[in-house]
Amino acid sequence: MINNSRRLENSVKNLSNAMISQGISLILNFLVRTVFVIYLNEEYLGTNGLFSNILSILSLAELGFGTAMVYNMYKPLVNNDQRKIKALMKLYAKVYTIIGIIVAIIGIGLMPFLDYIIKDTSGIENLKFIYLIFLIDCVCSYFFAYKRSILTADQKEYICSQYKYIFTIVKSVLQIITLVIFKNFILYLLIQILFTLLENIFISIKVNNIYPFLKEKNNEKLSKNELMLIKNDVKALVLTKLGHVMLTGTDNIIISTFIGIGVVGILSNYNLIINSVVMVISQIMTSLTGSIGNYIASNNKRNNELLFKRVEFVNFWIYSFCMICLIFLLNPFIKLWIGEKYILNQVNVIVLSINFLISGIMSTLWTFRSTIGLFTQGKYRPIFAAILNIVISVILAKSIGVVGVLLGTIISRLLVNLWYDPYIIYKFGFDKSVKSYYLRNIFRISLVMFMIFFINYIQVFILCNNILIKFFILIFLCISIPTIIFLIVYRNTDEFKYLKGIINNITKKIAKKLILN
Repeated sequence: MINNSRRLENSVKNLSNAMISQGISLILNFLVRTVFVIYLNEEYLGTNGLFSNILSILSLAELGFGTAMVYNMYKPLVNNDQRKIKALMKLYAKVYTIIGIIVAIIGIGLMPFLDYIIKDTSGIENLKFIYLIFLIDCVCSYFFAYKRSILTADQKEYICSQYKYIFTIVKSVLQIITLVIFKNFILYLLIQILFTLLENIFISIKVNNIYPFLKEKNNEKLSKNELMLIKNDVKALVLTKLGHVMLTGTDNIIISTFIGIGVVGILSNYNLIINSVVMVISQIMTSLTGSIGNYIASNNKRNNELLFKRVEFVNFWIYSFCMICLIFLLNPFIKLWIGEKYILNQVNVIVLSINFLISGIMSTLWTFRSTIGLFTQGKYRPIFAAILNIVISVILAKSIGVVGVLLGTIISRLLVNLWYDPYIIYKFGFDKSVKSYYLRNIFRISLVMFMIFFINYIQVFILCNNILIKFFILIFLCISIPTIIFLIVYRNTDEFKYLKGIINNITKKIAKKLILN
């Protein structure tokens, strides 16, 4: 069984490598996007965002199978049950091959309808061929995805991160050169496919080296009872996956259909920044997920609830801090980065930022639901949220435009997800009332609203016409005010002391490694 020291060591490895990987990806994504905006028009930018959305919906074919498989690997890995691991990996490989073929068939079947989805295609050449390249990139990943799952479950996500930043650097450099010299979107996408394929192949080889028993002839099969348990989990996850993708993957399609592909392009710049922040934060949670799953597999409900409260506190602090920064810094940053032409109304920025915070809160809830194994409880809720989102978004898109589509996601999450997911975790995971969770978060959200109003009040007194100087003043306010207020309010809580202890341990381990090296 993995002890606390091993868990912490693996978490540090996962987190440090993930942060390096994401930091490199973040910088290179901005460089590539800057060159993209200079050499290609906003219609291509919108096409990039739209097709990514369409293919995220096609990923419904995965149906949450991967989540169920990772969950089912926790105990076999803790117990070093190679027979069970081999049986799971064999099943996983077979299912994902079928999924890849299904996605390819459905994706090709959608091609005749592209002209109906995109309102204005006049500025885009070879539209269907571009879509086909996106589809190939998506399908390729399915034939190797099962190999990543064992690394996640075994707290070795850092290996994926290491390969990611190597291939991201080379890929980004080649894409920038291609855009500057050839100004060709298709060549840009072909490079993307090549490096997706190479990254997956190298990770697959590495997994075989780490777990050599996977290379042996595999005739292992799961028992009927084990298959039935996985089948029941996957059935519930089908609905969760469907709901999540329909909730988050339809905005660009609705905007493209009712408003225009150009607006999708402008919005994609905001989404690039927001998604970059999300990826940095989610790397922290991803790095911890294997450790959380291992901890939960070997502890009682009281300790599991304590861990939940601590992780939830850290997650809320990070997401609320970033939300405040996004509200006040997004538009000034876009203006400095690519110009006033690409700026959205401040109301849109506020709505995007609120949605960011809500999705952040939900990420912790989903992490614990998946690691505890609460897949079947509340299984129809995501479908209801997804339908509600599409209906509200379409209605509001016709009356108030882009902000209406963005509001649809927020309203549906507030009415369905945000209150019900914690109820499931507390009732079925901890055998306790959820009331304390609701009260904690009502207070926290009220505190964040106070910070926003306070910063907004102070910024009125920034008498500076230089946008760069004003931007740095706003950065100082957005960092200092939330940090000071959070420290004053939470400095004596168990959650803060736990966070402080983790930071101290990580710092000592990193310092020790640097000294030894």
